[in-house]
Amino acid sequence: MQNANPIFGRKVFFINPSLFIEHLICDPLKELEYEVYILNDYKYAKPVISRFRDSICFIAIDSEMSFSEWYNFIKSFETDIDLSNMFVGVLSETAKLVDKEKFLANLNLAGGFINIDKKAIGVFDKVKDVLDKNDAKGRRQYLRLNVTAALVNGYIAAKDKLYSISVANISSVGIACVFKKNIEHLFVENSVLPNVSLTIARRSIVMNCIVLKKLPIESDPTSMTGVLLFAKDTASEVRGYIRKFVYDFYDAEMNLVKSKITKDTSSYKTPDVYKELPTTGSVRDDSDSEDGSNIVIDERSNFGSASLDDV
Repeated sequence: MQNANPIFGRKVFFINPSLFIEHLICDPLKELEYEVYILNDYKYAKPVISRFRDSICFIAIDSEMSFSEWYNFIKSFETDIDLSNMFVGVLSETAKLVDKEKFLANLNLAGGFINIDKKAIGVFDKVKDVLDKNDAKGRRQYLRLNVTAALVNGYIAAKDKLYSISVANISSVGIACVFKKNIEHLFVENSVLPNVSLTIARRSIVMNCIVLKKLPIESDPTSMTGVLLFAKDTASEVRGYIRKFVYDFYDAEMNLVKSKITKDTSSYKTPDVYKELPTTGSVRDDSDSEDGSNIVIDERSNFGSASLDDV
């Protein structure tokens, strides 16, 4: 049975990706609002991902260590209580079929082993398919950031007056805000609210919004909560700016996590069992299979995503 669809989705880590993989896979995934993190130094990988046990992890094995060492690195997950159920996939631009078979036959690779040739045809779709089949986004389709007035503040211009709103969270598609009940008449559900001004990281943006809904606040009868969607005429550059703002904040929090951990200093050179692993030649080239990734649906129960605040 597939995991219940989590509300907030799952963090997606790419360990040791080449610049080619970053441009081919990571950047487009960010554009599509998957919660993607890049760990260029594999020595951060195990200490970081062990804190987010329901995350999805892709490991690029073409540099920093030999295939034998990467094999031992992934094999070590099996004896680590925090990593033994980690959802792992492998990416390689140089592996041969014999290498692919050794990894698939002897390691728990729920995310498969995805070969990337020079043409890279269909590679992004394969990775995205793994993520979608395993609830990477959950019910949240857009990355949302809870904010304070120090990060984002807002105003509404109406009849030559400015009315302050308190932005609670923001994504590339809209905001949730708190406003005083005496301006409730401006928030007509399913109608356009013009001239909404947001200051985001010192940049001021004026846009039209659609009032999706408004709700009373039991603890404060003088205020209400509003959910606003950015209108369709909002420039793609503006949405991109907000998306980058959200991602930059997520990355900053993950960097804080990294600053508090001890890097993995283990050597994965021994035992060198990789060269002795038997092969049968049964693994086909990606071009011969339907999707080439040997993916499976993660049937584990949810562990519950760790919060960055828990670190």
